[in-house]
Amino acid sequence: MHIATTYPLPSSAGLELLADLALADYLLASRLAACVVLHGKALPWFVSDALSADVDGLLTAAAEAGTPALSAAALRWRDYLDQGRWVWRADAFWTTPHPYAWMPQASSLIDDCKRMLCQTGMDV
Repeated sequence: MHIATTYPLPSSAGLELLADLALADYLLASRLAACVVLHGKALPWFVSDALSADVDGLLTAAAEAGTPALSAAALRWRDYLDQGRWVWRADAFWTTPHPYAWMPQASSLIDDCKRMLCQTGMDV
C-alpha cells in the first residue's frame, strides 16, 4: 500500500533517532511513502528527547563518521530534508500533561493524523 505521507514520532536522540531516520529512509526508498513528517518535541522534556537540532547534529556526525554507507545515508537524508520529502514538525502537545484524548482541543496534531488515516482509506 502506498501512503502519501507517514507520521513517525521520534522520541529520543542518539541511536533511537538514527533508527527512526533509517525507518523513514526505508519508507521513501521502498515507495511506501512519498513524504515523512517526523513529529518531535519543541523542547526537551526529558534529557534524551529528540529535537530538530539533534537531527542536524546526527546528520553532521554521520556524514563525518568515515563510514561510506553511513556518510552516503547522511547525505541522502539531508537531501530529503532539503527537498521537503522529510519534514520535522515540533508540537508543544508532546510536552504538556494532556492525555491523548485532549489532542483535538489542544493541538493541530489530530488534523495531521486524520489526513494520514484518510490517505490510507481508513475511516476517521
